[in-house]
Amino acid sequence: MPKSTYLNLSDSRKEEIMEAAREEFSNHTLETASVANIIRKLNIARGTFYKYFDDLEELYFYFFRLKKLNLVKFLNESLEKAGGKFVVAMDLYTNQVIEELYNPTLRTITEISSSVGMTSWK
Repeated sequence: MPKSTYLNLSDSRKEEIMEAAREEFSNHTLETASVANIIRKLNIARGTFYKYFDDLEELYFYFFRLKKLNLVKFLNESLEKAGGKFVVAMDLYTNQVIEELYNPTLRTITEISSSVGMTSWK
């Protein structure tokens, strides 16, 4: 879990950090990802990064946890739109998930995660 200094940032700054994480994890596995690339993109000092996260692994799993929560949000929204009709909701949900999976950036992240055997979430 990120440190309170990260959690107290503005939403827009948190989004910038997650965007930098997305870019890094789109191109690298956890083993080849680099704090240096992320801080360069954000134009922050290395020490600032460590005020937000204990290490790169913490950011990695936090980023994917947010992605997982997005999927849950999609499911809830689908159920609401479908008026509680499960089959209709699953159709809406499936369409949304397919759209996300065909997003080239997310597809790359999914492929990288699968290649390192990422099956559980912190």
